[in-house]
Amino acid sequence: MYPISGVLARLTGLSDEVVTGAEKRLTKNGAAFVALIDARELDRCHAHEAEHASLFLFTLKHQRPLAFPDPLDRKG
Repeated sequence: MYPISGVLARLTGLSDEVVTGAEKRLTKNGAAFVALIDARELDRCHAHEAEHASLFLFTLKHQRPLAFPDPLDRKG
């Protein structure tokens, strides 16, 4: 973790580390604030999110309503 106030001077070096696979979290007032991630990883995250959303919508569209027994039905 790195305080955000001192990141600007180290941004190039931190970016190089992120591209090679390192995770970098920046803090503000001692608490996690933002993270640096490789742009390719961000693209993968967005693609995964879009795939998940499409699958969820497909499932909703093609799912049959659940049938629950009617508690007031006196048959059988």
